[in-house]
Amino acid sequence: MRIRQAQREDASAISVLAVKLTVKYIAPEFPDVAAKALVQSMSSEMIARNIENDCVYHLAVHEDEVIGLIGVKSNTHLYHLFVGDSHQRKGIAKQLWEVAKNHCFESGNKERITVNASLYAKAVYEKLGFVTASGLQERNGVTTVAMEYEI
Repeated sequence: MRIRQAQREDASAISVLAVKLTVKYIAPEFPDVAAKALVQSMSSEMIARNIENDCVYHLAVHEDEVIGLIGVKSNTHLYHLFVGDSHQRKGIAKQLWEVAKNHCFESGNKERITVNASLYAKAVYEKLGFVTASGLQERNGVTTVAMEYEI
């Protein structure tokens, strides 16, 4: 496995993995309308737009297959973190997090990184060193927990 920075042409592969895992693990927490909007926000077009604007993605790649990904917006907000089912519990999320965190630090962020964690993923973020910054928050039917990591 290797980790590399994503390019615009990776948008489709990022979308496929993110949508698959969101539908399976995260979307069931939300009302149908909110789940659909969340999934649509991970379309290839939206991912490509993120990459063109202010989101840096790093990909874990094994034999030319994207098996994990992390995206950070504006060098301060962890936006996506996904690892494929068959590759979970192997330290890939932690490796992706370390690469993304170092990239943020090297790009000038010396303070903190935030994340709006789904209830499903909250424990994963805690293992990575994030702490709850506030209680539950709801936006358009999507409930998350605001968390932060002090650099």
